[in-house]
Amino acid sequence: EHDCAHEITKTIEIKNDFQMHLPNIFTPNYDGLNDEFLPVFTDYGLDKKTYRFEIFDRWGRLLFSSSEPEKGWNGAIDNKGEVIKQDIYVYRIKYKDLDGYLYEKTGNVKLVK
Repeated sequence: EHDCAHEITKTIEIKNDFQMHLPNIFTPNYDGLNDEFLPVFTDYGLDKKTYRFEIFDRWGRLLFSSSEPEKGWNGAIDNKGEVIKQDIYVYRIKYKDLDGYLYEKTGNVKLVK
């Protein structure tokens, strides 16, 4: 009304939604489909320096461990030799996102031959 003008500038930070998906079954039979058990992360947000992925049998024996997000379990002990028996195995995954939040998830995966 009195020829007054008002302006405001504001910076808005938009972050992508960070998520992780883990299947509950895999088939390491070398057919090119679901041969490796591997967490799938969205493109943004994983702090790769803090990543740890482990697989255990039902008695708590460590079968596989990796600190590389691109490396999954192929169903063999330490990813060497023959695929072990069809059964249900326990996984544990620990990681941080780029905002510093720590995640630890445990669950089961079924290995089907």
